[in-house]
Amino acid sequence: MVPQTFSPFFRLPPELRTHIYELVFASRRSSQFAKATIYQSLTLTCKILHSETIGLYRNSFGSYWTNTVFLVTQNELEAYDFRYVVRAMWDREIRHLQTVAIRPVPRWIATKKLVHLTAYEGASMTGGWQIEINGVKLREGPHSAGTSLLARRVREVIANVRLTAYALRSGAPEQRTGIVGLKRDALEAVLRVCDL
Repeated sequence: MVPQTFSPFFRLPPELRTHIYELVFASRRSSQFAKATIYQSLTLTCKILHSETIGLYRNSFGSYWTNTVFLVTQNELEAYDFRYVVRAMWDREIRHLQTVAIRPVPRWIATKKLVHLTAYEGASMTGGWQIEINGVKLREGPHSAGTSLLARRVREVIANVRLTAYALRSGAPEQRTGIVGLKRDALEAVLRVCDL
């Protein structure tokens, strides 16, 4: 058996290999929420590649999900079933996910609506999200964020997430536990509401 170190790739200077790894991890990035991912297959190829790439992969993974503003357009809402997209995401992706902007109406319509979700640790009762609709924060009460149909529906689904949070506090075993589960549920519910 030929040792891996005899591979032409491993005879490249370490600086050049590192640059290649950076390009690999950066090339898989997308701001389209349904296609968002960073593949770790390179880290699983062999022991040498794992030791050289795992740190870069973790840094790239964390910064990607934390710093990217993911945009969901009307075309994506029509093309994807976001129940499956959100449920297929790993817990660590949901945990790092910071910002999702949803544009549920076509750009050419004059009255654009934009739902903006920002991760917020203090908002455990809203699934870990601070929610804005057209720049107005969604707050408690019947008159928050205007009286539009979209605002009312988002408020209703968030109320259901709050009920789930109360059920978790009561120890209901059939519910998902923790803020990651609530964050996932709230994101899925808001995406579903925006798919009008």
